Amino acid sequence: PAFARIGDIRHGLFRDDPGFVLRNGDRVEIREVVLLPNRDTRPVCQDAFFGTQTYVAGPAEVRYLATLTDLYQRHDVSPAHVKPRMSAVLLEPRAVRLLDRSCLSMDILMDIDPDQLHGLILKDCGNVDITDLQTRARSAVDVLMKQLDDLELNDPGFRKTVAAELKQLLGRKRAERKQQLSRQIADGEELLRRLKPGGHPQERVFPVFMFMNRFGGTAFLDWLMNHHTFEKQNLEIPNGT
Repeated sequence: PAFARIGDIRHGLFRDDPGFVLRNGDRVEIREVVLLPNRDTRPVCQDAFFGTQTYVAGPAEVRYLATLTDLYQRHDVSPAHVKPRMSAVLLEPRAVRLLDRSCLSMDILMDIDPDQLHGLILKDCGNVDITDLQTRARSAVDVLMKQLDDLELNDPGFRKTVAAELKQLLGRKRAERKQQLSRQIADGEELLRRLKPGGHPQERVFPVFMFMNRFGGTAFLDWLMNHHTFEKQNLEIPNGT
């Protein structure tokens, strides 16, 4: 579809076998209306009319423009050279500390939704299997008791004492692991809020002025320009910047 401006109103324009129609079915003679480009033909018209040499695009635009190659060739229009705009995830010192003690990598964190965080932490950070630990501990106690039996140094009271102590040790380990997971989840949630506030790319939510205010005004901009490259998208803001 394209668009036709009739009066002051823009209408969707569609081709059928006899010619062109509006969305409501009314037929249109395209020589009698003002034609307007649609989403795909707008960049082609722009580059045809203005001879655009270079277009600085965001990540989504880079992907979108790459799909228009055939359309440019069909209309014999030379596309602009597409350059990605400056883009980076800024890691404050607090975020760096959270990332260092996280079991999830930066790539994973940037790729997941907040509602996936708990499951990933339980899967990838649950390095202590309490059930397996309990089984192996009881097996170790059985081996010890067998050795003591062989030495005639075992008795039912001692076995009960060991069993009670083992139960307490496993309980403390279970509580410790639960606390550790809670801390990892809280850290992960805070880290995601800093990296992807509201689930959106950081740069769409946090303006650079916020970072300038916190990390040194124009000196921060100088640091940013000196350290950013198009290959390095994650920048750690050092203390004292």
